[in-house]
Amino acid sequence: MEKNIDYTLNEFGNLLDSLEKHPIANTSYIGTGNPNAKILIIGKECAIDLQTDNGQRQYQREIKNNLNLWLQNSKTNLQYTDIQDWFTNIADEIKFNPLFPFYGQLFKKDRINKNGESNKGTNATWMNYQKLIDKIRGVSRTNDKLIDFHKFTFISELNDVCFPKSPVKYNHEIAESIKQRTNNLFNQSFFQSFPVVIVATGMYQRLYQDEIDLQKCFKVTWDGKTNNVSEKNYNWFNVHHSSQGTPKLVIHTNQLSMNITDELLTNISKVCVEFIQKNHITL
Repeated sequence: MEKNIDYTLNEFGNLLDSLEKHPIANTSYIGTGNPNAKILIIGKECAIDLQTDNGQRQYQREIKNNLNLWLQNSKTNLQYTDIQDWFTNIADEIKFNPLFPFYGQLFKKDRINKNGESNKGTNATWMNYQKLIDKIRGVSRTNDKLIDFHKFTFISELNDVCFPKSPVKYNHEIAESIKQRTNNLFNQSFFQSFPVVIVATGMYQRLYQDEIDLQKCFKVTWDGKTNNVSEKNYNWFNVHHSSQGTPKLVIHTNQLSMNITDELLTNISKVCVEFIQKNHITL
C-alpha cells in the first residue's frame, strides 16, 4: 500500500516555513521527489536553455516557482493521487508538480515523431536515476513501464543557475549559487537528515572546491580511494561515511547522464544496499 506524504517529516515543514519567512538568494529551488525519502540525489543543475522563450517559461515553472509549489502542496496536503498526468491536454503550469514532476513518463528514451507526438519517454539522466534506484530496491523494470524513482528519492541540484549543457570552466555565477546553497540550504536539518546521499556532480567538486566541501557539508570522511569501474573517465565513484553520530553514506560520482554504464550503477547500488541493510533502513 502506498504511503501518504507527510510534509512535516524530516523537518521539511520547518524548512518550508523558514524559507517562506526569510527568503535567501539561490535557495528558492529546493528540489523534487519525495521529501520523506531516505535517499537524496544532488545533481549539477537543471538543464534549461534560458535563451529561448520555452526555456524561460520552464525555468519560471520548475525552478523559480519550486518553493511556492511546495508551500502549496504542504498547505493542501497534496498526495500522488492528486497529480495530473503530464500528457493530458491542460496547461503545463497546472499539471506540473515537484512531488512527481512529469508524471506519466515511461521508462524509455524520449522521442518526438514526425507528427510532433511524444512517445512519453524521459531523458538520459532520469533513465539512470531510475536504473540506480531499481538496483538499490532490487526490482526489475521493462521499457514502457511508468518511471517512479521520485517516490523513493528526493532530487536537488548543487546550483540553481541553469544551462543547456554544464560549463566545463569555472563560472562565477555558478560559484556564488553553490556557495549560497551550501551555506543556507544543504546545511539545513532536512538535507542533513538523509542517511544516503548521492552527489552526481563530477568535476564540480574540483572546480568549486572553495564553495563546497562534501566532507565538511555532510560531516563525513572520504575513504581515500577512487573506485574506477571502467577505463572510461565517466565511470568512477568515491565513498564517504560519517565518522561519528548517526550513520550516513555519501557517494560522489560523475553526473549520471551520458556515457554512464550499468556496471557503474550496479557498483554504486551494492555499496548503498550494504549500508542500508547494515543500518536497517526502510526505503
